[in-house]
Amino acid sequence: MKRRFPKGPTISFPRAVIGQIFRSKQPLEPLAFYLAAAREYGDIAYFRLGPLRIYLLNHPELIRQVLVEQAPKFHKPGLVKRGARLSLGKGLLTSDGPLWKQQRKLIQPAFRHDRLAAAYGDVISDTRNDL
Repeated sequence: MKRRFPKGPTISFPRAVIGQIFRSKQPLEPLAFYLAAAREYGDIAYFRLGPLRIYLLNHPELIRQVLVEQAPKFHKPGLVKRGARLSLGKGLLTSDGPLWKQQRKLIQPAFRHDRLAAAYGDVISDTRNDL
């Protein structure tokens, strides 16, 4: 039985790599890509980037399930962690398990609703109106 995946964009891995190397000739716009995928494919978009299988979640409840409620079930691919650690170090974006949990608890107060509303409310509203 063939495994089924959600619908999503098709990406040419060689073209993506070339786009990273020659940014001035073929600029890569990640935010534009993610917004277009969300608009076209809805709450879950799936795509492959070389050997990586990527799920793009576009609904707050789905994101909460992955990051909070079922976090132990989800792991970042080793290839991504090793590659990202070269520039980001061993931080929240590149860790899993107990280290990730410890770092998440340390940073969580900065993302409380009252702090976000006070610090970023106007910025978020202005940005949403521009889209």
